[in-house]
Amino acid sequence: MAAIPATFKAYEYQHFGDFLEEIKFNQAAEQKLVQPNEVKIKVFSASLNPIDYKIGLYASMILSTMASPEHPYRVGHDLSGKVVEVGSDVKEYQVGDEVFAMPWFDATGTFAEYINVDTKRVAHKPSNMTFNEAAGVPLAGQTSWQALVTYGKLQKGQRVLILGGSSG
Repeated sequence: MAAIPATFKAYEYQHFGDFLEEIKFNQAAEQKLVQPNEVKIKVFSASLNPIDYKIGLYASMILSTMASPEHPYRVGHDLSGKVVEVGSDVKEYQVGDEVFAMPWFDATGTFAEYINVDTKRVAHKPSNMTFNEAAGVPLAGQTSWQALVTYGKLQKGQRVLILGGSSG
């Protein structure tokens, strides 16, 4: 596996506001050290969710100090890719593992070449899924699961009708 570069490319907000106006492409984002419970993932695919642009639009009203040139807010909530480094306490993942993940909301940044993610938020990518397919699963999948199982109390053997299932 190739060496991990000291910097990488990432999309980020330095100021919140209109998504298309305020999102910036940083060609020299600095790598963070991997914490004991994290894996560093080389991102192969990331999906765009409504929250990714809504944060830019609405965060300025309540979180205006959360993004600055010194401390940018990295964009993106879902990803798939390969593990390139593991933290000292990580046992369930190895370098080279194909994974998909949804970093917690205070550690976003999937629109980047690399990201560190707590292993509680990572899963092995099924071999029958492409990286693009896997990147679309975490946030939308969690939302669907909560609606059907947590709130809808869906039980084994029950049926579900999905209307508009071809859109995100």
